[in-house]
Amino acid sequence: MRHEGAARQLRGPRQQRHHHPERQRRAAHGGRQSRDRKGDRPVSAVSRQVSVVHRRSCAGVSLIEVIVFIVITAVVVVGLVAGMSGAVRTAPVPREMHQGLQLAQGRMELILAQRSLPAGFAGFTAATFDPCAPPGGAQEACLAPTNYTVVAPCFYTGAGTCAFGAANTCMGGLVDYKCVRVRVTGPGGATLAELDAMVANY
Repeated sequence: MRHEGAARQLRGPRQQRHHHPERQRRAAHGGRQSRDRKGDRPVSAVSRQVSVVHRRSCAGVSLIEVIVFIVITAVVVVGLVAGMSGAVRTAPVPREMHQGLQLAQGRMELILAQRSLPAGFAGFTAATFDPCAPPGGAQEACLAPTNYTVVAPCFYTGAGTCAFGAANTCMGGLVDYKCVRVRVTGPGGATLAELDAMVANY
């Protein structure tokens, strides 16, 4: 018995010495993970519950937002399409507008060229300003295609106003200015172009 007790005492310190490095290795490699795992379980469970609730709430909000977006977009698109279709039905086609603008510009160039005649500003009058007025209207530069009409240009000065378009005077009635207005209509009588010009006495 004495020998066995002595042997245990001798083996005890050696086993403890052998166990200390093992504990150190476990501590170095995360030997306390078992104790940490006990605390991780409630945290991970709570985080899973929060994530599930968050996903459910996000899914519900996203669905409502998508429905509202679709409804608003549909209302806006229907309004735009209705407005654009109405404007397209009542507006002249681009080709007709381009043709009308060319006719108005050509007529205005012929009229303004009369200002450069020897008579000058004094000779630029209601009787002489339009070279296409009868009897000179038969020349080719004054002709308009079928369904297009160059309305008789308007000449006004001083306190006078034009018979069509805006009812304004020429430069507030100053006698040193004379104004001309040209209008072109197309198929159906719709106004395609209207140009204004002013001639000064200089």
